[in-house]
Amino acid sequence: KHSGLKQVMRILRGVEDIAQVEFTARDVVRHKLVQEIVKAYEKYEEAKKNHGKDSSHDRK
Repeated sequence: KHSGLKQVMRILRGVEDIAQVEFTARDVVRHKLVQEIVKAYEKYEEAKKNHGKDSSHDRK
């Protein structure tokens, strides 16, 4: 299933007066829990990206 947020970000890219900001773990400094959530999402996305690369090499 595709992310609705990612879809709307693509659709609205280039629309005047709408800006898109992406945060990383380095941007989150106020609450430890929020930092851990951001790190978990980054780790998940990286693993998903790497898993796709690995599985394509395993196929024969």
